[in-house]
Amino acid sequence: MRKSKILSIVIIAGIIGVLSGLLWGVSVGEAAFNTQINYQGKLTDSSDSAVSDGNYNFRFRVCTTSDCTGGSDPIWTETHCYSSDSGSTCNGSGTDQRIYIANGLFSVLLGSITSISSVNFNQTLWLEVQVGGTATSSPSFETLTPRKKLGTVPAAFEADKLDGIDSGSFVRSDAADTVSELLTITAAPSGTGVGAGSLYINPSSATDEYTLLGIAVNGTQKFKLDEDGDLALAGDLAVNGGDLTSTATTFNFDIGNTGTLNFRDGTNTLVAVKDQGTYGFLGISAKSDTGDPGTCSVGDIYVNSADGTIKACTAANTWEGLDAAGGSVWSALSAPTANLSLSMAEYTSTLTWDTAATAAAFDGFTLALTNDATTDSNTQRVLVLKNNSATGGTTETLLAIENADNSAVTNGVLIAGTSTGAVTTALNVSDAEITNALDVGANTITGTDAVINFNEFDVNGNGQVTLAPDTTGTYLDFVLETEWTTGDLINADYASA
Repeated sequence: MRKSKILSIVIIAGIIGVLSGLLWGVSVGEAAFNTQINYQGKLTDSSDSAVSDGNYNFRFRVCTTSDCTGGSDPIWTETHCYSSDSGSTCNGSGTDQRIYIANGLFSVLLGSITSISSVNFNQTLWLEVQVGGTATSSPSFETLTPRKKLGTVPAAFEADKLDGIDSGSFVRSDAADTVSELLTITAAPSGTGVGAGSLYINPSSATDEYTLLGIAVNGTQKFKLDEDGDLALAGDLAVNGGDLTSTATTFNFDIGNTGTLNFRDGTNTLVAVKDQGTYGFLGISAKSDTGDPGTCSVGDIYVNSADGTIKACTAANTWEGLDAAGGSVWSALSAPTANLSLSMAEYTSTLTWDTAATAAAFDGFTLALTNDATTDSNTQRVLVLKNNSATGGTTETLLAIENADNSAVTNGVLIAGTSTGAVTTALNVSDAEITNALDVGANTITGTDAVINFNEFDVNGNGQVTLAPDTTGTYLDFVLETEWTTGDLINADYASA
């Protein structure tokens, strides 16, 4: 059997172009280059004589191993034959892509039928050549050995560099890559829209909650901006001037369960918002010495721990206690240190207690006076209702008791003493300025063995009515006695003045 062989392989300009442009996707200049490899050779027979002139079938394969048996081999194949499908079937129809040989010499551009631009030449590779004679259809290919290890000319070594910098120092734009040194971006922004910034991340889509931009130190996350625009920051946020603004209806600071949001001046916590799980509270750093701050703006509030007050700025540089009188605050009712007052201007105050349907005995509001004085020379009064109306003003009622329920109230007013504390006078209406002491209208006054005792008019427990004469002796002295079951008059004694 005749054995053909390749006497020479010349790969010059083509491989340089591949190494300098295809390997790393870096464009050095604007001019485009041919992504095909110029392959030249001479085909001889077993007697080292040039084969006959004519069109020959060739198949070229690029492999990662010297025998083309690697797991991924071949990584590229191109067939030059008479074919209608770019060398897949070589059925003798379509386009004649066989290679013409004259005096044994031939030249072909590898990649002219099947693109070779995707081959990674940044590794050791071998070229395998198969020859299939001159048949126009169904050629039988013979593999020529040994396979040729791909190399380059000395000048092409610079194609692995750019301005003397090795290709491994460049960042790829078409695949994940790592920068191990400082990176500074000096490009000036071109506008305010998408893509106009010096650094702009703008993927066509992103999975919900996935990170768009992140910063970590040795695997510990410090900064994260996700697909929703949520920002997670571990550490301090310094805003040197400017505003934090939001166009949303609700702007949340999520500090987590039992967390604290502090507003500080760098050293001291001025205001703290504290989350206690199911509730929260606002903490304000207290002023520890007496006296108000020198200046304030309307709406300012501060706490003074020296005198136990909370004060608000009601006018420029004017502080007032929140109890409106500058005395003890209402939160200190258990042990006030000064008079307490609450001023209202045409506003209605309502205290409401809503007990359960099965509630036990309940006192809604209790005013208790503890008199620890050694003598009772001064009047001690628990509740005083005072009319401070201006001259000419009319106050209809100082105390009104109304039943707004759908059931009757047993007692509108109940006055009771205890076994250790008697009530001398339950209701005192003896003041001379009172026009009408008691107006019962058409209602009934009831009682059991009641006694009405006046200086000149008495009713005892038996229903006897005594009219005493006046001090001048002008009027008579009557004693009227009635039958309690019938109301009949059974006795009337009188004496002349």
